[in-house]
Amino acid sequence: MKKSYMKATSFRAAMGVVVVLIVGGSIFGFYTSQDMLTIYANQVSQKIPRSDAQNAQIVATNKLKNDITLYKQTADKAAEMLASDQDIISQRLNSFASNTNLSITNTAFSQPPTTGVGGSSPKLIGINTNLVTITIGSPTNFSNLMRFLKSIEGSLPKMRVTNLIINQTTNLSKNVQINPIIIEYYTKQQL
Repeated sequence: MKKSYMKATSFRAAMGVVVVLIVGGSIFGFYTSQDMLTIYANQVSQKIPRSDAQNAQIVATNKLKNDITLYKQTADKAAEMLASDQDIISQRLNSFASNTNLSITNTAFSQPPTTGVGGSSPKLIGINTNLVTITIGSPTNFSNLMRFLKSIEGSLPKMRVTNLIINQTTNLSKNVQINPIIIEYYTKQQL
């Protein structure tokens, strides 16, 4: 058998074909990958506005959650300002009286007249204004009375003294005679 050897000219031609195929494949691969990258870049550029919109929605949602939390705290605080029933008002007043060494001898609840009593507050939507008239045992120490009144004015549920008449018992005494005190308090209007 005879061995066939490749001649230099045919080897050179074969190598030329291989080089042309490699260069052609490289050019084809370059343009194909460039097309693929362009398509991918277009897809990414379309997703960015969508993700920006989603981020804006996330930011808006988080802001709403924060606002809801803030408004809930405000609503809870507002609810504390309103009495739920007369028992709470009685308990508060008796507590203030005992803390200031006073005694409440009578408590009477009523609705305010439509004309207003002693500078009554304006009508607020959703809130009922109610009155409680208390009688404090007399004579009463003036300092204790003042502490009692400050407790009422600064309390939750919110109360306001609307009618108070004080008479001095004697010229040198620190005790005073008190007519019944009218106190305004507020409840949530029942629908």
